[in-house]
Amino acid sequence: MGFNTVIFIQNDSVHEIERDPKSWWDKVWEAVNGRREIYINGTEVVTCHHASSTAIISAGGNHAKVLDWVHSTPHTFTGGRDEESDRTYKLKVLREMADHLGYSVRRKNKGPREF
Repeated sequence: MGFNTVIFIQNDSVHEIERDPKSWWDKVWEAVNGRREIYINGTEVVTCHHASSTAIISAGGNHAKVLDWVHSTPHTFTGGRDEESDRTYKLKVLREMADHLGYSVRRKNKGPREF
């Protein structure tokens, strides 16, 4: 294992990166290497975390934010990459996050929502 980094880039700010990509990358690399979050020129290093945990992240409104950390990672499941395994993983993560917030999750009588 190792560390994972999530980087959020605002598409409208790509021209800032193109202007001086080396300087941009040097700043991003400094944050990644130091495992800290930063905001520079429309780019956020949202999280640098160990691969044994999963960051639940929301992205929107020109920013990204870590909502919670859970210990459920995709590789902890023995199932394949089919739709049911994916649904099981999402539900496990949702339940763990809800539990951290003091809530529980229960299924509606109507069944799962179609995406």
